[in-house]
Amino acid sequence: MFENIKRRPAYEVEVVGHTDTLGDKTYNQQLSLQRARAIRGQLVRDGLDARTIPTAGRGELDLAVESGDQVSEPRNRRVVITVR
Repeated sequence: MFENIKRRPAYEVEVVGHTDTLGDKTYNQQLSLQRARAIRGQLVRDGLDARTIPTAGRGELDLAVESGDQVSEPRNRRVVITVR
């Protein structure tokens, strides 16, 4: 993935973190942002330009697997990387 991105004359990589519904919504929002920033940090260490990588945290929004409140669902704890 990194080599493909680096070969592009211009690129933008968006990193969005997500959580499951276990825990407080405010905590989950911060956790999702921390996840996204951690991945962004790795991308920058691997040589991508930090100015081209916005991050966002979606917390409990946009679940990959629908669940009730306070449900531990590992598939919802993720980071999505979009390359344009």
